[in-house]
Amino acid sequence: MNHIAKQLGIIWRHQHRFIVGFFCLSLTIFFVATYVNQGQPQDLHFNERVESLDPQDVSKDALKVTTGLYLNQIYDYDPSSESFAADGWLWMKWQGDLDGNGQFRGPPINTLDFMNQIVPGATSENFSLSEEADDWKWQGRRFASRFVIDDIDYSNFPFETINLEIQIGTDDKILRDFVLLGDNSQSFVSNKLGIPGYQFKEIVLENKKIIFSKQFGHEFGVDVPEDFEDFYRYSQVNAILAFQRIVSSSLASLFIPLIAALFVCVISLFIDIKVSIPKITLPASILLILAVQQDRWRQMLPESIDYLTYMDKIYLISYIITVMVFVESLLSANRYVNSSEDSKPLVALKIAARERRLASILLCIILSFPFLLWKIQ
Repeated sequence: MNHIAKQLGIIWRHQHRFIVGFFCLSLTIFFVATYVNQGQPQDLHFNERVESLDPQDVSKDALKVTTGLYLNQIYDYDPSSESFAADGWLWMKWQGDLDGNGQFRGPPINTLDFMNQIVPGATSENFSLSEEADDWKWQGRRFASRFVIDDIDYSNFPFETINLEIQIGTDDKILRDFVLLGDNSQSFVSNKLGIPGYQFKEIVLENKKIIFSKQFGHEFGVDVPEDFEDFYRYSQVNAILAFQRIVSSSLASLFIPLIAALFVCVISLFIDIKVSIPKITLPASILLILAVQQDRWRQMLPESIDYLTYMDKIYLISYIITVMVFVESLLSANRYVNSSEDSKPLVALKIAARERRLASILLCIILSFPFLLWKIQ
C-alpha cells in the first residue's frame, strides 16, 4: 500500500506534466492515424483507362455527334448503396450518315446508352426525328433509370461537394469512326432538381475517351493488326451534376450539439473539488454523448469509406479534450481526498487555479481547432 501511495504521490506532484504528455501523445496518434498510408496508389493493373478527349485529336473522317441532357429530377439518392435515380431527356444531333458502317439498327438515338446505369430504365417509344438546316438531324428520348455513383470524396464532410455522374456512350461505334461531344450550352436542369440537404451548383459535360488495354480473348500471335488498338477505344460524355451540402443544416444538426457538449465538459472544471462526483461523472457522460452523436452522423455516409473525414478529425480532437478533462478531474479528486485535513483548503485552491488555466486553454483550442483542421485538410 505504501508503494502505491508513493506512486500516486509522484503522479499528483507532476499532474500537469502528465496531462500535457497525454495531450501530445494523443495528437501524435491522431496525425499518424490521419496521414500514414492515406491515399497510397495501388498497382491493380486495370484494363480500362479513362482520358480527356480533345476533339482536335480525333480522325477527320470520324462522325461527330453532339449530345446533351435535360434533367428533370433526382430522387432516391442513397450513399449507402452508392446509387441514385434520375429522369429527364437525352438528345443528340449529327450531320451525315450515322449508319455508314452498317452496325447500327433501330432509331438513331438508341446509338447512345447510359454506361453507368444499374439496370435499363424506362424510355420513351416516341423517337421523333427532326430534319434541320444544313443536313443536320436531331433526335431525343425520355429516360428514367438508376445510376451507380462513382467514388465520391467525403473527406470534407459535412462541407463536401458531391459529383453525380451520368455517363453517355456507345459500344456500337469505335472512336475512330464516331466521336461523341457534350454541349454544355444546351444542357439544363429543372428548377425542382435537388437532393435533401444539398444545393445544386452546376451541370458540366466532359468529353472522355475509354481505352481498353486487353485483347478480350483474341489471339493474334505475332500478326497483330496495326489498327488493333483502334477497336478498343470508345468516345464517352460524362454529365457531372455538382451538389454542395447546405452549411446551415450542417451547423444546426452537427456542430451545435458537439460544441455544447464540449463547453459543458470544460465548464465542469470550474466545479468545486469538494463536489467530486459530478466533477468526474460529467466528462464521462460527455464521452458517451460524443459516441452516440458520432454514430448518428456516420449513418449519413457510405459504409465503404476507409479514410477519416473532416468530422472524424473534429471528433478525435473532441475525444482527446474530454479524456483530458476526465483525467484531470479524477487525479485532482484523488489528490484532494488523500490530502490531510489541514492541507485540504490549500490543495483546493491550487487545484482550482490550475483547472481554471486548463479550462482557458481548452476553450481556446475548442474555438480554434476546427479552423486549423480545415486549413490542413
